[in-house]
Amino acid sequence: ERAGKRLSAPAWAALGRKTGFELRESLGAIERLITYAADRAQIEAADVEHLIGRTREETVFELTGALGERRAAPALASLRALLDQGDAPLMILAMMAREVRFLFQAKLLLASGRLAGFAPGMDYGRFQKAVYPAVKALSGGDRAVPLTSQHPFVVYQALKNAERFTQEELAAGLERLLETDLALKTTGREPRLLLERLLIGLCGG
Repeated sequence: ERAGKRLSAPAWAALGRKTGFELRESLGAIERLITYAADRAQIEAADVEHLIGRTREETVFELTGALGERRAAPALASLRALLDQGDAPLMILAMMAREVRFLFQAKLLLASGRLAGFAPGMDYGRFQKAVYPAVKALSGGDRAVPLTSQHPFVVYQALKNAERFTQEELAAGLERLLETDLALKTTGREPRLLLERLLIGLCGG
C-alpha cells in the first residue's frame, strides 16, 4: 500500500508457491516485485514467475498440491526432485503428513456445516470475501482446528481438495503415514521406495 501497488489474486498464489507463505521470504520477494513493477500499479503472476526462480518451496507446494488433487504422476516427480536435491525423507514425510491432516480437518469442517458458503468450484477471490471470514472466526480458542489459522490460500486449497476424498480415505491415509514413519525410523528399507509407495497409496485411496 505504501508503494501504491497491489498483487492480483494469481500473483498471491504464485508468491505462496515460491515462498511457502513464509513471512520473511514473502516480504523480501514483495520488495523486489515492487521495484520490478516500476510504474505499474498491479503486480501479476507473470511478474512473480519471471523475477523469482524455481525454489525448494515451490517443489514442496507442487508435491502437496498434486497429493491434494490425487495426481500420482506429478506428485511422484516432485517427490523425486526433493530427494534428488538432498531433502531428508523424514522431512518430506512431515510435509505429506501436514497436507493429509489439513485435508482431514477441512473434511470435518465441511461436514460440520459451519462453512455453508463454500463451494468447491468457487475462485480464490470469492472465497476470501464470502467464506474466509467464517474460517477466521473459528481460529481462536483452545479447541480451534489448526487449519483455520493457516494462510487463506492454504485453507482454500484444503477445502477444495477435501471434496476429492472420503473421510474414511483420509483416516486411512493418516494410518499409512504413521506406518511409513515407523518403517523409516526402525527398518533398513529404502526410503525412496517407502515414500513412493505411500504417495501412490494416498493418491489412489
